[in-house]
Amino acid sequence: LLRAGGPPASFRLALGRAPTAPVTITISNPNPEAASAAPASLVFTAANWNQPQVVTVTPAAARSVTGSGAEPGRSYTLSLALTATDQGYINIAVSPFLVQYRFENDVLFRGGFEF
Repeated sequence: LLRAGGPPASFRLALGRAPTAPVTITISNPNPEAASAAPASLVFTAANWNQPQVVTVTPAAARSVTGSGAEPGRSYTLSLALTATDQGYINIAVSPFLVQYRFENDVLFRGGFEF
């Protein structure tokens, strides 16, 4: 749970097996006015595939949380896209993270991944 103007939250990603070529996961945020996600992408290689990499989501300050995507009861997603040349990772679907405002100035993160 994130509160507008409050501290950031994070989630971690790692792969289930070593790739034969780099695997990139790109994080897209359609509503930067409500929260920011960093870094914009993660790169996994044969050397770091099983080491969790962190994505940090930082809520906007309460006074700047405005607009259609930041209204209480509204939701948006952090989209995650996987790019790879390793045949074992091509065409793998990555589930988005749902970001939903529960009530004014609060954000609830839900989501999951399929690798």
